[in-house]
Amino acid sequence: PAPTRPEKMIVACPPKEEHTLSTLLLTFFLRRRGFQVVYLGTNVPLAEFKETVETIQPRLILLAAQLLTTAATLEETIRALSPCGVTVGYSGGIFNTSPAIREHISGEFLGASFDEVFANIEALFRKKPDKSQIEVENPYQKLLNEFEIAHIGIHAHLNQTLSKWNFPLKSLAESTVFLSEAIAACLYLGNLDLLQPELDWVNTLLDHRDIKADVRIEHYLRAYANSTRETMGNLAAPLVDWLEAQSLAYAMPETKHT
Repeated sequence: PAPTRPEKMIVACPPKEEHTLSTLLLTFFLRRRGFQVVYLGTNVPLAEFKETVETIQPRLILLAAQLLTTAATLEETIRALSPCGVTVGYSGGIFNTSPAIREHISGEFLGASFDEVFANIEALFRKKPDKSQIEVENPYQKLLNEFEIAHIGIHAHLNQTLSKWNFPLKSLAESTVFLSEAIAACLYLGNLDLLQPELDWVNTLLDHRDIKADVRIEHYLRAYANSTRETMGNLAAPLVDWLEAQSLAYAMPETKHT
């Protein structure tokens, strides 16, 4: 239907986010309500996103992410768009299953249901846009920079270690890549504790590949921590200490991970 309201908005997914259903449904229902909606789709590069915002000059930008890694790219997108002075709202499954992530996102959380999302969108239109620049102090920024350079070396060292233990390296590769990407996301967001639910998923990957009997997650995390220490040195101490603590926790049957 033709728009009946003057407000313009952009709906999109940040870089690396490939899930489309929620944003497509949101776009459909917003257009049914008379809004002018520009749908940019999934995995929108930052440079193109900023150029589009400057051209269209929307009143509101709506982003969605379903994973920890794309929650980080969502926050990166919000920071990149900050100079445009446009209010950004966000939603997505990861913010419902791991609410703590919301504390590290600079935009406005829209809610866990469509009813909440629509109500909050209306509220944001009534709110004066905040044109101040986003400034974030991240205690892990230096560690993140070095980790992004060193992670390939960490993988090589880890593979060398696991090969001595006769672990199936090909089957473990998916778990290692997943864990490294999740670590980078947590370092970007500034909170390693956000990694905890992802470790349960790593455990599921190990189980799914029928290798958990040979590779218990506590052994795998300890090996990853040691490879990180050997590759990055003392700079990686916060990450190494955190991984080793999780390894010990998984080794204790009475410990419950939440």
